[in-house]
Amino acid sequence: MKHESIASIIAWHTETFPEATLNGQIEKYLDEKVEYTTAVALEDKIEELADCFIVACGIARFNPVYGSRFLGQGFDMFTENKDATIASLQDAIDAKMKTNRKRKWGKGKGNYQHVEE
Repeated sequence: MKHESIASIIAWHTETFPEATLNGQIEKYLDEKVEYTTAVALEDKIEELADCFIVACGIARFNPVYGSRFLGQGFDMFTENKDATIASLQDAIDAKMKTNRKRKWGKGKGNYQHVEE
């Protein structure tokens, strides 16, 4: 299986969310960060970090330097979890992107949301 990368996520983001904005992505990142900080179990924290990394890639789409800061912040959060491994985070990113690529997306409340089917 080919792993997701920053480039593959940015390409997906550009195609899937053509009207997204930098400010919208920053707001989304802050929401995801709250979900991360409220998660208790390591598995849940890793899943929320995957979301943070995916949204940080969306930020990098608009401003690579600024996006790298958010990616770095995500990595700092990752290293706080001493039992986490890079492989577990990559697996979580791959799994979430597999799900995201199958979802239908619509714009609501100013940000894109996946549409429940």
